[in-house]
Amino acid sequence: MNQQVVTPSCVSKLWNQWQQEGKESNSYSNCGRNQMEEEDKQAIVDAFKSEVGLSLRKAMIDEEVNPNQYSHVTIKRVLDDEGIKSYKIKSKISLTDIQKEARVQFCMKKRLWTQKWNQIWFSDESHIFPQSAGYRHFWSTRDEKPENQGLMVNEKTSYPLKVSVFGIIGHDGPKKLIQYEGNLDSLKYLKLIEELLLNEQQVLDGSKILMQDGAKCHTSLMTLNKLSEWGINVLKGWPAKSPDLNPIENVWSIIKDEVWIEHSKQAFDNKEDLYDFVSNCYFNNERVLKTIKNSYSSMQKRMVQVIEKQGDTIDY
Repeated sequence: MNQQVVTPSCVSKLWNQWQQEGKESNSYSNCGRNQMEEEDKQAIVDAFKSEVGLSLRKAMIDEEVNPNQYSHVTIKRVLDDEGIKSYKIKSKISLTDIQKEARVQFCMKKRLWTQKWNQIWFSDESHIFPQSAGYRHFWSTRDEKPENQGLMVNEKTSYPLKVSVFGIIGHDGPKKLIQYEGNLDSLKYLKLIEELLLNEQQVLDGSKILMQDGAKCHTSLMTLNKLSEWGINVLKGWPAKSPDLNPIENVWSIIKDEVWIEHSKQAFDNKEDLYDFVSNCYFNNERVLKTIKNSYSSMQKRMVQVIEKQGDTIDY
């Protein structure tokens, strides 16, 4: 049976209610903080230490992990008491010495940029799978954290339902999102750009610069010539294998996590429903908006960290 500790703030609320209404409340719901039973506490701790990718929000709605429906605040407090923290799982990106040097050179040139990053519109493609685990991380105490636990190799998995999207963000929020089918080649990519940007005066007059990574469809002679013809300026010198420098990657992580949460409650039936959810999350989710703002603010720090690590990957 759950025990509840009445907090000072609860006493204050009850006193104010008595003064205003002249009566005593018999309801203490949502007024104290739940004390987790030892058996439930151990089950929660074991679940977090054994299941890679488990998040507080997922645990809160998982009936096997959390049958007594403790809040995410209560669960987090228990994990803190046990000294258990969340560590991000890094995709294992293998960088050659030449690629590391290119990253250093790029960051050296941009290390003094502050407000200038606000001129950049970052873009990227992503594939959204409802069945995937959302945020990829694990929970552990610092003493128990294995040295190689934070590394993983991306594995290709076949899912029955997915949407492929191309998005663009600016320093003040999401700008564009569009769904596409199949693999992107130069022709398909240019059609997306034509639909999304040819009416954007800020891009066409040079006020905003498009960042795109080194994918073949982005850097082919056909693509670069057409972008130049349209008057779209592209950020030059973006280093290969550098998703850790692109703020939109942080946005994709949040959206995938939100999709997994929603799919756990009620499975998506088709691509249309899935894309509608992704689009709504992309443009309206407060976590996305906050992350974009924070990510742009972190760009100078990212440049410095890459230089300090001699071109190696950084934690973003």
